[in-house]
Amino acid sequence: MEHLLTPEEASQLLAIPIKTVHELCRRHVLGFVRMDNRGTRRFTMEQIQAFIQSQTVAPRIAVDTRQTKVLPSRPKPITQKGGERQTGVSTRAQLREEMRSW
Repeated sequence: MEHLLTPEEASQLLAIPIKTVHELCRRHVLGFVRMDNRGTRRFTMEQIQAFIQSQTVAPRIAVDTRQTKVLPSRPKPITQKGGERQTGVSTRAQLREEMRSW
């Protein structure tokens, strides 16, 4: 016959307070064996393992399996004062001069 665990032993195995063990039993989250009409509870290892399994959360790992295409880089258009578009890359000196004109 299998050894039945007391609530104290179950709380030690689960590393939770004994009050939490009793609360989980009241909410029917943790299975138990009722020993008498007074409400004495005992636990099997299968019940403890089933509880642990039910509370286990799988990690969310987003893996992108699609292959991405590398597009050739183009210089981004720079908006000048007045809304005119200029293509090409400005130098720092040109940008500084443009900012001074604002």
